[in-house]
Amino acid sequence: VLMRTDRNATSPLGEVVYFPDTFAQLVDWRIGLGAVELLRTFGYRVIVPRLPGSGMPFVQYGFLGAAASRARFLVDALYPHVESGRVVVTTEPTAAYCIREVYP
Repeated sequence: VLMRTDRNATSPLGEVVYFPDTFAQLVDWRIGLGAVELLRTFGYRVIVPRLPGSGMPFVQYGFLGAAASRARFLVDALYPHVESGRVVVTTEPTAAYCIREVYP
């Protein structure tokens, strides 16, 4: 359900990319649905790409090779959106932490 993008919607506020991460995808998807609904209510077109989780467990448990691979994959997937002027949002604090602090 979260992977659906508003393909035909237009928005005066523009587009955002929602990165649900593992918790919103697998544990409590209502969080992700609520986030997407809220963003749409505020007038954004929401893009939800198919992505794996942020990889924070790889970092926490010292699997740094796997973390580096995940980081490269996520940066490659999200960079075109950012380059296009879209903002990436998430409801998962560890996803935000990884993308902003750990992976650069």
